Amino acid sequence: MKNKKASRGILIDIALLLVCLVCITTCLSSGIMARFVSRTDSADKARAAKFDVSVSASDTTATLSLDQNTAEYSMKISNHSETAVSYSLIITFENDVTDLITAKVGDREFHPDSSGKIICIDDIGVIQAGKDVDAVFSLIVNNAFINGLTEIVFSTDVRFVQVD
Repeated sequence: MKNKKASRGILIDIALLLVCLVCITTCLSSGIMARFVSRTDSADKARAAKFDVSVSASDTTATLSLDQNTAEYSMKISNHSETAVSYSLIITFENDVTDLITAKVGDREFHPDSSGKIICIDDIGVIQAGKDVDAVFSLIVNNAFINGLTEIVFSTDVRFVQVD
């Protein structure tokens, strides 16, 4: 009877040894261990696009005489960037011009915001890379609301957004 117990123990030992060998050979043949012993080298480069836009105008601060009904202002915008840019104008007045001034670009009209001192003209257009554009806007005076003013001082800022 002792032989039967010893032979059962040896069979289990041999079965466990075979299972271990199968696992090891499976790992080696499927490349699981290769992940831990292999070596790789890589490199990555990114380059930011050049962003170079300039605006030239006779004055960024101007005075609008109220004895005229309409005054036209222009500025040259040059896009030396590698990508297209869209542009917007922000006209800031020293005084409240609610109901007094309307800005016009093309056929679109813009009125002062709730403060009465700022007119935002968003998304006027897109300037392609390496191109120039003449941006023209008009200020229209509503004579009914002058209230003794003779002139209005304002400044113009241009905002650019890079277009993909």
